[in-house]
Amino acid sequence: MANELPLGQLSELFTTALFPDVAQSAVHVPDLDSVGLTDMKHSGLIALTVALTFCSSANASVVFYLTQPSFQTATPTTLLEDFESFAPKDTALPSFTSNGVTYTGFAGAPFGNVWDASPGYNNFGAGVGTTTTSILTANGDEDFTMDFSSPYRAVGFDGYLNGSGPVAIQIFDISGLIFTLTDLRNLDNKEFYGFISDTPITSIRWTTTNGGQLNTGVDNILVGTAVPEPSTLALIGMALLSVSGFGVWRRRAKA
Repeated sequence: MANELPLGQLSELFTTALFPDVAQSAVHVPDLDSVGLTDMKHSGLIALTVALTFCSSANASVVFYLTQPSFQTATPTTLLEDFESFAPKDTALPSFTSNGVTYTGFAGAPFGNVWDASPGYNNFGAGVGTTTTSILTANGDEDFTMDFSSPYRAVGFDGYLNGSGPVAIQIFDISGLIFTLTDLRNLDNKEFYGFISDTPITSIRWTTTNGGQLNTGVDNILVGTAVPEPSTLALIGMALLSVSGFGVWRRRAKA
């Protein structure tokens, strides 16, 4: 695996302090600076390796998957929500609950809202085209949370992008924010995002850019409760992130 880091260097991934309670994950490679939460302006391929086995009893370890097949190879999942049966559709709602998940809007117009868009929309990213499924979005800018009544160790979903700027995905457990992924690739199509945590995920926040001009959203939420042993995950693949344009940070326990 060309992008794998020696185990002895993995602790360097989570050493740059941002705040007393969190740490920025920085990977130093030749001719590149650190990979940051929002300060990633390098072009070309950035080999960013997240250690599957880097965790301790005091820290939450989160692994990010770029493809649904790799995510479902790592852990058994079930489809929790596809937004097809929810009603009302095409209506701005402050929040709603479906299949044990509460969706709450923090942006939009005329108030913070979430919106279950029926098929047939053509105002998502150019690469999306006319939608063929129901998608969770908002009227106006998209900034919403998914709060799970039953926490899950694994959560994955399709993300609909608009090519207008960064996408921030925040992962929470019962103690608070544990992981943030910032996608700076400016894609305008549908992408998969999967996360496996060694502590149960209680909430996910989806925040995008210029959603009031072109929609973004999520669909097809997959969940799982079983988490493979670290040795099994290592065999599946150490180099889970090998892409251009990602920033990652995770929480670090207090000293």
